[in-house]
Amino acid sequence: MRKYLALGVLLWFCAPANAQIQRSYHYGVVPTENITTFEVNPSTTVIDDSGGVSSSQLTLKTYRVISERFNWGVEVPLSRYESPDKSVSGLGDALFSVSWLIPEGDRLLGYGFKMEVFVPTATDRLLGAGQLQLSPSAFILFSLPGNLYAAAGYKHYQSVVGDHARDDINYGRLRLNVGYTSPSPW
Repeated sequence: MRKYLALGVLLWFCAPANAQIQRSYHYGVVPTENITTFEVNPSTTVIDDSGGVSSSQLTLKTYRVISERFNWGVEVPLSRYESPDKSVSGLGDALFSVSWLIPEGDRLLGYGFKMEVFVPTATDRLLGAGQLQLSPSAFILFSLPGNLYAAAGYKHYQSVVGDHARDDINYGRLRLNVGYTSPSPW
């Protein structure tokens, strides 16, 4: 029952009515870093193609501005794990984050830092890592013509506490993102 209550609270934070776009815009290198957003991101990871093992997620994300340079966010994944032996659906590990963006004077370049905390909220051990994780990252943002932007950075994943029967998490990823931001409010 507590997990369903936690799911309800987290989904409330991600509700579209709670994430409407603000009326005042602080355009910087990446406008979406400075306004309130709501996203729905589907993803699939094939773990073993020949064995028929895969994981699918529908992640609900909301990010809200704190100030021109800071924002915070919540991500709640609804997950499905499929294999010939067992298939389960439920809540994955939730994520909470805080970002700090520093645009340069010309507003074409910026850099920032982000701290993410993965909380072990999965309703089944196959749907999450079972450990509290810290994930700091550093990034550089480039404004491109036509409302496009690119970001490059490094993100590190480190488990802090959790299920001792599972392997500890300690790895890094280089990331490159390209995106488009619409100039008109919706």
